[in-house]
Amino acid sequence: MTVGYSVSNPGTENLYFSIGAHPAFNCPLHADEKRSDYDLVFEKLESIESQLIESGIRTGDTKPVLNNQTTLKITDDLFEEDALILEDLKSDSITIQKGEKPILTMHFKGFPYFGIWSKNEQSPFVCLEPWFGIADHQDHDHDYKKKEGVICLESGEDFQCNYSLIIY
Repeated sequence: MTVGYSVSNPGTENLYFSIGAHPAFNCPLHADEKRSDYDLVFEKLESIESQLIESGIRTGDTKPVLNNQTTLKITDDLFEEDALILEDLKSDSITIQKGEKPILTMHFKGFPYFGIWSKNEQSPFVCLEPWFGIADHQDHDHDYKKKEGVICLESGEDFQCNYSLIIY
């Protein structure tokens, strides 16, 4: 399945926008399983940190997520500090996997930001979120034209992006 976005600016002034997906996937798949039975497997080795957020605003602080690794265990405390907000990933895909068995792979080439989220340890889902755009930083001056990740289309320009899913 492919989900695509197409934005056109037919106007005479610049058009400012951002795009972000928020699809959620059942995890665990079966009642006798736990979410912590599953992993997120990145396509490439990653050394990344997550940007921390408080009340929906990025604080400027980070926490380590992976250190030259491909696999992130979906632990019960993974989302205690809210979503994982990642940028500059080397990977263009992430797979939800149970042991060696892939469940779903998301391909998101070209998206500069990626969120991973679930509400709490009882929530039976994990969201994989490719983004063009990101939550405000606490120091942001509220001028949407200067917002990190905002895209500016000049008159007559077009923008397109997509992500795809493989369900096994």
